[in-house]
Amino acid sequence: RDAHKADGTLKNGAVVLYVTESTKNTVKLDVVTNSKGATTECIGLQNILTALKKGYETRPLAIRLIGNVTDPTDTDHGDIVIDMGKKEGMAVTFEGIGNDATANGWGIRIKNAQDVEVRNIGIMNVDSDEGDNISLQQDCKYIWVHNCDFFYGLAGSDKDQAKGDGALYCKKSTYVTFSYNHFWDNGKSNLLGLSEGTTDGLYITYHHN
Repeated sequence: RDAHKADGTLKNGAVVLYVTESTKNTVKLDVVTNSKGATTECIGLQNILTALKKGYETRPLAIRLIGNVTDPTDTDHGDIVIDMGKKEGMAVTFEGIGNDATANGWGIRIKNAQDVEVRNIGIMNVDSDEGDNISLQQDCKYIWVHNCDFFYGLAGSDKDQAKGDGALYCKKSTYVTFSYNHFWDNGKSNLLGLSEGTTDGLYITYHHN
């Protein structure tokens, strides 16, 4: 349910974006932005992802992070955000290539989204407003975060934020799997936030972390 087939190859028609320190602000994609198939040229990773929220783009998207990438110019309050506006039909894989792919200074925030995979990325020094390395906010489903390394963040104002706010947070989401992740030196590692009295959903798996 991400940008890959079961055998690990890309789905037909998938788009691949390579993000490095030198291309993080110049990466481009013509995103379908209306019901008639018109496209808009979007420049910069966050601007591309923001355009996807319109819900007209159906091509699977694979974002491939290479090397150490510091804060892009355009973010959403310091994070790169995947927000599908609760619309169906899109699939996104955010993956590191090699053994040193690092989001250095920014977090990955997922909200109102489904069919998203994040894998093989190290996250450190996050100083965004949210302050979390990877965060699933409300109304996410079919999300898989695996084989990621969670390092310390920049200190926050509270006593329990000396090593950043949080590592891997999940709020009001279901059909989620967190597997084979490594938590190195976080003050807080995993928060699971659900509405009080909730009895629906709750299909969340943690294994081999």
